Amino acid sequence: MTSDCGLRQQRLDTDYLSRLSFFSGKANPALAAQVAAEKTRVLSTGYAVDAAAANPRNIIVNGGFSLKDADGHAVGWQASHNTGSVETEQGNAFFRLTSDYASQVLPIPKSAREAKVSCRFRSSNSANFDITMYPGNGGFCGGGIDRAENKWKPFTATAKIPPGNTSFRISLNASKGTVDFDDVVLEVK
Repeated sequence: MTSDCGLRQQRLDTDYLSRLSFFSGKANPALAAQVAAEKTRVLSTGYAVDAAAANPRNIIVNGGFSLKDADGHAVGWQASHNTGSVETEQGNAFFRLTSDYASQVLPIPKSAREAKVSCRFRSSNSANFDITMYPGNGGFCGGGIDRAENKWKPFTATAKIPPGNTSFRISLNASKGTVDFDDVVLEVK
């Protein structure tokens, strides 16, 4: 398989795993078994390997940043100026942004009533991690993150999902300086 085809398959499998993860938490036992078998099958291809996909309630694509394209950019994330890159430290992949922001847009499941976002970050500057709900009926969670003094620090926020919202926009922001993000999770209930 060519590298372009491999990257495309990687993106498709990762997105598919994210969707399967959403259903596994809501399925009856028979469907849950089918979903588990399908996850195993997709993971066995070797293309979708993101650890965040192992969380059955996480709907983020590539929140562990283990998937990157040929240019080193995080699969599933759109950086506004293409400065984001996947880095590795002691075997752990993470996303590094320098004076930029990256985002991901995902559909809100119809049954979802609450969103919980979390991540780990590291920076000597402040950063933002937030989720906005559209079409803009007042849904927001996240906000400014204080300095982490170059040590990994956790961040978590929860918000109710107002009726009528149909999509999430998850944003990672490094407005000044360099910020590292990892383990980005969006769980819906």
